Amino acid sequence: MQTTYYRIGTPAVQEGAGGKIIDLAQYRRQVERWERRAEREAQDVQPRPRSSQRRNRWGLFWDAVASLGVVAMAVTFCAELLL
Repeated sequence: MQTTYYRIGTPAVQEGAGGKIIDLAQYRRQVERWERRAEREAQDVQPRPRSSQRRNRWGLFWDAVASLGVVAMAVTFCAELLL
């Protein structure tokens, strides 16, 4: 297998006759682009509730519904005994 490298954009450092020439404006733009990309990635990732937490919430909800059903049956039974 052979690795193929592709150049993306123009680099901030260019080889010239006098050695390395650094274009600071282009370098700053690259750094700003990297920072914006990192901020966007950080904003996109938001923790969502775990499935166990959601299951726990639904379990509590159904426990409350069952408890209310038991209370309603007990009230109905007591009302029938009194009438």
